[in-house]
Amino acid sequence: MSNRITTDAVEILKDRVAQDPELAFYVEEERKRLMLADKIRQARQESGLSQKDVAKRIGTTQSAVARLESGNYERLSLSTLIKVTRALNCRINLEILPA
Repeated sequence: MSNRITTDAVEILKDRVAQDPELAFYVEEERKRLMLADKIRQARQESGLSQKDVAKRIGTTQSAVARLESGNYERLSLSTLIKVTRALNCRINLEILPA
């Protein structure tokens, strides 16, 4: 951390993440989860479907779709993601990369 004092929460977090590899890992995982949730929401909106429409197509509730889109759904399985993308007439592109 630099010698300057800041009250900017983002700057403080950046400093701490830069110093702590474990924290950096968890921050990156959360960022990916939120990005995926946002992509699901964007795809649904672009398809012209409501959350209720998607829920009906995949056999769940509107509130479950809302959780998927909010990023607060930590147990998203690949099979659920496939159902969602099929309902939205989209496809998944996955990569496995070295750590």
